[in-house]
Amino acid sequence: MYLYFFLTAVVIAVFIMTMVANKHLHIEKWKLLVFSVAAVLIGVFCAKLMRLIEEGTWIGFSFYGAVFFEPLLMVIIGLLIKMKPSDVLDLGALTGCVTLIVLKIQCKITGCCFGKILRHLDNGRPVRFPSQIVEMVCGVILLVVMMIIIRSGKQKGYVYAWFMLLYGGSRFFLNMLRETTPFVLGMSAGCFWSLIAVIVGGSFLLYRKCKEKFTVSGEK
Repeated sequence: MYLYFFLTAVVIAVFIMTMVANKHLHIEKWKLLVFSVAAVLIGVFCAKLMRLIEEGTWIGFSFYGAVFFEPLLMVIIGLLIKMKPSDVLDLGALTGCVTLIVLKIQCKITGCCFGKILRHLDNGRPVRFPSQIVEMVCGVILLVVMMIIIRSGKQKGYVYAWFMLLYGGSRFFLNMLRETTPFVLGMSAGCFWSLIAVIVGGSFLLYRKCKEKFTVSGEK
């Protein structure tokens, strides 16, 4: 029952945000609804898949599964309902932000993704870094930034690259304030995937910059 409520809440939130962004994208509403439902379901599956890769279990979620795998599958869904890949990726940035916010709320309620112990009270109770709350706030800030980028119309097709770069960068440092275990090269899974996200997102933005430069040079 809780899972159905959770998924429904995310779908509604994603649909609302895509409707707001649609003032600048002009996509048919039924396509946005299909996109919202598919994005949430595929995002959950991808987060589960990454959890399996990291921990060898389907129990729990790893948000980076949605970050890396979901866009690839959503582009295919987009082609089936005749949505441009650039629009799918731009809206995917909003989907990622909304999913992050809701997941952090779930983390706070269920008690996971604990922050490091900062100190102990006199009664021995630990005071932890509020990682779930801080990451939720970062998700809200990212959502606002992604919406501003979409509204500007100057980064069409590259909004998701900005999402990967900004989320990866912020998550890398925030992950250092979490209780984690080593995953690769002494780094936690969160830090490792954050570096990959920064590299991938930064590479796409660098490619765009070079492409624009060469285009301008060619016109001259």
